[in-house]
Amino acid sequence: MSVQRGLQLHQVDITTAFLNGKLDKDVYMKQPEGFTVTEKRSIYGLKQSPRCWNDVLDSHLKEMSFIQTTADPCIYRSTGGENAYLGVYVDDIVIAAKSNKQMKEIKSKLAERFDIKDLGKLRNFLGMKLYRNQMEQYGLDNLDIQKSYLRVLEWIKQKSLLLQWKLTISL
Repeated sequence: MSVQRGLQLHQVDITTAFLNGKLDKDVYMKQPEGFTVTEKRSIYGLKQSPRCWNDVLDSHLKEMSFIQTTADPCIYRSTGGENAYLGVYVDDIVIAAKSNKQMKEIKSKLAERFDIKDLGKLRNFLGMKLYRNQMEQYGLDNLDIQKSYLRVLEWIKQKSLLLQWKLTISL
């Protein structure tokens, strides 16, 4: 889609994302000595933390005039001005925008509310390496995918040889 629409792809990481969530229920836990909790913030490890974080992020994105797409609730589309898209995976956000100005605006609005780490142009996402050619088109780096498959096949081969060796000894 970004190639068809001539969109740039950048990535940001929300630092300590789950700490931005607010708990709506009391949580009881044994605390270390000298540790006190003064507000109902979600913390890592609680079952409700991902949901609390998602509620906070969703609310802020809607304030920024983004809406969830019907096809995928993790994809947000801007409702005003030029089309921009956000792909959300927990605390990683891929931003697809037409202009540098629009990209900077989106990043600054996110930074107003959250502590973000600007990772720049999209190069890696969910273990996939992406490349961009001179015509600003994106693609997957197949070499990395092939290397991963080869490592898995080598591992299977080694396990198979080990199993054959164990069977030979036990006979």
